[in-house]
Amino acid sequence: MAQIFWGYLVILLSFKINSIELLPEFLGYFFIMKGAIFLSNKVNKFADVKTWAAGLSIIHLVLFVNSLFIGFYLGSTISYTVSVLLQGAFFYVTYLIIIAMKDLELSIGQTLCIDRLLPYFKIMIAVYVTLEFTNEALVRIFSSFVILPMLVLILIVAKFLYIMLFIITLYKANVIYESYIKSL
Repeated sequence: MAQIFWGYLVILLSFKINSIELLPEFLGYFFIMKGAIFLSNKVNKFADVKTWAAGLSIIHLVLFVNSLFIGFYLGSTISYTVSVLLQGAFFYVTYLIIIAMKDLELSIGQTLCIDRLLPYFKIMIAVYVTLEFTNEALVRIFSSFVILPMLVLILIVAKFLYIMLFIITLYKANVIYESYIKSL
């Protein structure tokens, strides 16, 4: 469970300088995969998480190597499509983890605060979709309105806050699970 937490921390706090990731996302997916392998002994739904996390880790490794060494440019449309598909896959993996952790709660008979993760997850999706559409509106229209850039700034702050709430809740679930394991 701790590896899943660290994986999310790496993924959600990764950032780029000149299109090179300083904290590569493939490491986060690798940690999630390792955590899913460990927890798949307890709950079978973590096997799906393992498969998706392994695939995303490989894809992000290829993208990382491309941006670091090769520099092959896909074009703006293909790049945008790939990034939206990868974000959709990230949300699907997150959903699978939440469902698997609910089953883990039932199997160990201990509450892991997972009920709080689903609303954060839904709000993260809504903020992401709204942010993507407002970014597209800014690029397509190139409006000089004050409202649209302010909306984007507000959505970026909201995205950061909900990511932090999600990570904190995941950390609390990790602490509860670790204390349960130590009590056995």
